[in-house]
Amino acid sequence: MIIYFIPDISLIQQSYWPVLTHFISLFIVGVCVFGGIKWIEKANIILVPLLLLIITITFCWSLTRQYADVGIKFLFTPDWSKLHCDQASEI
Repeated sequence: MIIYFIPDISLIQQSYWPVLTHFISLFIVGVCVFGGIKWIEKANIILVPLLLLIITITFCWSLTRQYADVGIKFLFTPDWSKLHCDQASEI
């Protein structure tokens, strides 16, 4: 299953979506600044799990891409021939 959120990058540039999200974030920051510590804590209770959810969804979505297996193999398969004794001692 492939999910296309935005079919073309020009749709972002021609819409009001960036302006809307900017004002939403400014509103959240303004409420936290004027509300004090209690509002910062309330915002964090909502925003931190939301950030974790977005990262998890993005990670799962990236695994469904066409060459995800090639990237994972490259990431987790070290090339031992390129590791020299001098470079290992720098760590």
